[in-house]
Amino acid sequence: MSVDHDNGQDLIDDSLKSLAEEFAAQFVRVHRSALVAVSRIEKIEKTADGKSRVVLREGSQVDDKELIISRRHVAEVRRRLKES
Repeated sequence: MSVDHDNGQDLIDDSLKSLAEEFAAQFVRVHRSALVAVSRIEKIEKTADGKSRVVLREGSQVDDKELIISRRHVAEVRRRLKES
């Protein structure tokens, strides 16, 4: 698995599930294949086709990846964003 961060990208051996459990206080799952640091989320917005996506704060680097939130995770992402 790869991890994108401010200094680039690293490959790690940990599973996404184990990372989600270990860092649950700082990260939220937006998709079965993606976690995002709650502190980096600026807002959630709708795409032209009606999907929800995460908009990251200025200065966050993600290599132009569109962070679509799967329908099953939208409520949790909204809740976590409200709490922060």
